[in-house]
Amino acid sequence: MKRRASIAGISLILSLGLAAAIPLARAGLNLLKARASLTADAASLDRRDVVEAKTRLDSASDSFASLPLRVLAALPGIGDNYDSMRAVTEASADVMEKALVLQDWREDNVSGIFAGGRVDLDLLAGVREPLAAQTEALEELELAAQESRSGWLLPPVWDALEELGTRAGELRSGSEKAQRLLDHAGALFGDPEPRTYLVMSMNNAELRGAGGLLSGIGTLTMDHGRIDVGRQWPREYFQRKPYRSVPASRAYLERYGNFKANTTLWANVTFSPDVVEDARIASQLFELQTGTKTDGALVVDPRGLEALVPADAAIEVPGSDRVIEADELATWIYSDAYAEFADDDARRLAILKVGRLALSAALEGEPQSGMLESLGEAVAGKHVSFVSFEKDELSALEDLGLAPTLGETPGDHALVAVHNFGDGGNEGTKLDYWTDRTVRHACSIGEGSLDPCVLELTLLNSAPTGLTRYVAGAPYAMLRSYVELFIPAKATVVGVYLDGEPAEFATFDEGDVQSVSVYTQVPRSEQRTITIHYGLPPRNDYSLLFSPQPLARDARIDLGLRVPADWTVESPLTRSGDVYRYAGTLEGDVRVTARPDARTGIPALWDAFVDLLRSSL
Repeated sequence: MKRRASIAGISLILSLGLAAAIPLARAGLNLLKARASLTADAASLDRRDVVEAKTRLDSASDSFASLPLRVLAALPGIGDNYDSMRAVTEASADVMEKALVLQDWREDNVSGIFAGGRVDLDLLAGVREPLAAQTEALEELELAAQESRSGWLLPPVWDALEELGTRAGELRSGSEKAQRLLDHAGALFGDPEPRTYLVMSMNNAELRGAGGLLSGIGTLTMDHGRIDVGRQWPREYFQRKPYRSVPASRAYLERYGNFKANTTLWANVTFSPDVVEDARIASQLFELQTGTKTDGALVVDPRGLEALVPADAAIEVPGSDRVIEADELATWIYSDAYAEFADDDARRLAILKVGRLALSAALEGEPQSGMLESLGEAVAGKHVSFVSFEKDELSALEDLGLAPTLGETPGDHALVAVHNFGDGGNEGTKLDYWTDRTVRHACSIGEGSLDPCVLELTLLNSAPTGLTRYVAGAPYAMLRSYVELFIPAKATVVGVYLDGEPAEFATFDEGDVQSVSVYTQVPRSEQRTITIHYGLPPRNDYSLLFSPQPLARDARIDLGLRVPADWTVESPLTRSGDVYRYAGTLEGDVRVTARPDARTGIPALWDAFVDLLRSSL
């Protein structure tokens, strides 16, 4: 009898296992495919992606509801995996359902929000409710992913929960920030009181810290959603001696006072990579010289302007037969205009007028497919910035990356800013358009009293032959760069090198960061490498914010991070041996976080086994 009972029990368990295997496999497959949509770049998702993910999540929910799986879930350990997968499946399905509502709102309304130079503020307010619902659903998914983790989970299940929780947290944070900005949208667009904004046009073929030399200054007005481009002047109109100054903070004057950055030497107003500070200085100078008070600033370079212009726009160049297509705009400003206009004044005027025509085309045109994505990329790369001088509005803009600042950075912070020092006399050059840049950053965490880090910039002067004297300077194509490498204020500088040899440098404190400055010259077809070694006080975790300087051509980036074996590192780094690496194009802020792994039980044992196996090979 006992034998028959044992056989019957084993048969029952096997039968349940086999019966559960099919729905479990089906649920797992659908979860994996749905997760691919959840972890993709939100900007690249269209309605079909969301619908497919929602369908797969619903199918997975049906599988979890099957009788064999519910019976199997009663067993110790298996139940933990079942409950966690079911919880995140239901929460993910709710996220997708709310995402569909947002997608429908976008398809029905986004084209009507902005048309004919006017923002429909009432229509824009309509997105608040679906956005709030999406935020709440993402928060529930984040919480479900966190609370579902236990020591009984299989390692792949733990990994999936961790990834989903992180991604949901990122999306929830972005959604909350968008809600905050929506709360101020009316005021920003001139309702109830009209607003006047300073337009600061930069040309990053000749670099300054914020991205480029100011080439044009003007105004933009917003009145109850109506946007109008005011008069635009070339920088030279205001840049007259004797130079007059406006107040600035002590730290700003200590760092940039020698360059007269707070004076009517407008060419240096964008010397600081802190765009908010530059905008405040420029606004004071504009009021000093014109009597016009501004409420904020739009800061834009040629790549940012190109992102704003409708793809079908064609801009006629004043004073010539040249017609610029939308995707040629940045290149024309950076390079072609210097070949087409021999007279400096005529060229400056033509570039200024083209910029105004492009801005007008952006405001008068209809929203087109892909414009939001292109604008988002331009904002991420700091090619378009928007600053308000109202405290709460500025905070919301900063949170979304629209107003770059050297604000509080609790962890490691890296930024490389290059300033063009011209041709050695009083003339500038446009050689930054012809310069290739590679930045490298690496840290080893937990290796002593100071965690060693390195920040490095390589400048390659790839200027061709045949450039005009105005572009190339003298001697021909000699790149003169004043380089600032920004690191945390709490970091200890260990050494600074130029091509491997000790270099002369200066350090300056700027709040939570410090800059290490080195001057170098790079002849045509040669390169120079500036390297700074520094140490960070040890912490129980590590975070890095690597910010780009807006360039005519994006820099290449190479990141490396070595952490203790029991730590976990979040994207974009991937593991290669005992080092986490990332290499790519620096198109926007890169964020890295690392901390001790929270795994327990089975996932922790599995990781220990994998590390032991890796070290023995």
